[in-house]
Amino acid sequence: NEGIVGFTSPTLSQLSFLPLLLQYIAPKLPVELWEQVGASAWLRCLGDRSELGLGEVLMRQPAESSAGSLITPS
Repeated sequence: NEGIVGFTSPTLSQLSFLPLLLQYIAPKLPVELWEQVGASAWLRCLGDRSELGLGEVLMRQPAESSAGSLITPS
């Protein structure tokens, strides 16, 4: 959990855009994958501090159970 060189340490984040994005891409993903992604927590690193700090990296942290999925496939 050290993160990526030049970026901040990963922190747990609530991503307001993520449910909308996942709703859009869910039909394009295998069922097993969207169930995992929708139930995951997300870590966020900001940086690259050597290049004005304008980058962002999101890392998926698998949830222990799939209850409370954020998306429903259409």
